[in-house]
Amino acid sequence: VFAMASTAAAARTTEVTWDDQQRICAFSRMNARAHELAAELKATEKRVEDYEEASAELVVNDEDDVSFLLGECFVKMDNENAETRLEKLIQVEKGKLEALKVERKALADGMSELKKKLYDRLGNSINLEE
Repeated sequence: VFAMASTAAAARTTEVTWDDQQRICAFSRMNARAHELAAELKATEKRVEDYEEASAELVVNDEDDVSFLLGECFVKMDNENAETRLEKLIQVEKGKLEALKVERKALADGMSELKKKLYDRLGNSINLEE
């Protein structure tokens, strides 16, 4: 019985080739980038939300000028200029957001393809789940 069990275990053992190692490393890099992207997406979405909220506040503002944060200092400017700057900032951040989503989709597709190849080749002897 023991001999049959060890023979079955040996039959299930698959040697990891250089190509398999390269795929595993590529998957690992993609997975790390996916985690970075998740954080970047969250931060960018927060900035868009903050800018849109500031833009809404400018609409109801009854003063002629506002203090606008540029870098680490506040600059006085009229509401119209502030609205224009905020709209530009919102558009830039939304562009970044779309680019990050496209990159996330490409990473997910690449990771899915690598997972399929690695699981087909190595079966349950590898774990590529989070």
